[in-house]
Amino acid sequence: MTTTATADCHAGQGRYAATAALAAAALSVVALVVVPAVLVRAAGALDDVCFIAILSPIVAFAVYLPANASFGLEQRGRMLTARTLFGRRTVDLGRLVGVRLLEIPVQPGPLRWLLLTDEHGVQLAVPEARIDHGRLAHEIVTAVRRARSGRVRVSRAARERLDLEGRQEPGWLRGELASLLWAVAVLAVLGGTGMGTLALSLTLAGAT
Repeated sequence: MTTTATADCHAGQGRYAATAALAAAALSVVALVVVPAVLVRAAGALDDVCFIAILSPIVAFAVYLPANASFGLEQRGRMLTARTLFGRRTVDLGRLVGVRLLEIPVQPGPLRWLLLTDEHGVQLAVPEARIDHGRLAHEIVTAVRRARSGRVRVSRAARERLDLEGRQEPGWLRGELASLLWAVAVLAVLGGTGMGTLALSLTLAGAT
């Protein structure tokens, strides 16, 4: 269950942290694409070093997600605050504009976070384990339903997770199939992006 916040928190706190996290992820991609190309051109390294660029999407995701992850989640009224790698962030549950479910398909079960965004542009990734306690989930659902129609963009996965439409939990087969399709989609995106960054790195290196 969420606890009473003891740290100072206010609406809009940490609004630039998400930008910093995105910038860090982008810089990791640039580094993995440009540095190998420079090594090939300036240091005479083999073209094979450029193949490290294929890992750039995975590295970027590995940088971005932890940068948005929350630690020491606390609550004061409608303010949800937590520490992140880029400082403290506070989301105003009464001013939500976006709710999404982030999922990493792993065994024995997927890792999930609920990504909350308020009108100040602050984002906070809440671990699914905290949602399971019920109180926070109820407050998020209440905030979404109280908002003006269409004001809060809620992804389909988040709607199902929060049971916004009062649906029954999906059966085992449906759940496994959804996880499989999500895993395939993630691999396809990462693979396609990785091949694109590899091609760019080889081009910059002047490889033929």
